[in-house]
Amino acid sequence: MATEHDDADVAILGIPFDGASSFRKGAAEAPAAIRSLTPHTAPFTEEGSPLGALRIRDLGDLPCEGDWQTISGGIKAGARRAFSSSFAVFLGGDHSVTIPVIETLSEREEGTIGVCTWMHILIS
Repeated sequence: MATEHDDADVAILGIPFDGASSFRKGAAEAPAAIRSLTPHTAPFTEEGSPLGALRIRDLGDLPCEGDWQTISGGIKAGARRAFSSSFAVFLGGDHSVTIPVIETLSEREEGTIGVCTWMHILIS
C-alpha cells in the first residue's frame, strides 16, 4: 500500500544518473521505466508471499545535475531519508551512485558492510 508517511516499511528512491557511463547511456531512464511497470505486476514475492500489507513510500527521483560533488551530496541526503525506513530500494543510476549510497549506509551501521553487485551483459 502506498503511503505518504515517513514511517513506511519500504522507501523507494530514484537516482536517474548515468553521467559515469562510458558505453551505453540509459541508467538514468531506469527509475521511470521501473515505475511504469509496477501497475502491471502482482503484489507478491516470487515465492507467492503477499506484499499488500507493506507500507511503501516513493520518495521520487533525485535531481542529478551539476558536478559530481553536488550530485554525490544530493544522493547522500536522499539515501539518509530512504534509510530511515526499515528497507530502502534505490532505482536506476549507473554503478557510480553506489559509492555515496554505501558511504551513507556506513555512517549508520557499525562493523563491516558487504556489497553484492551483478550485471547483465546483453549481446545483440
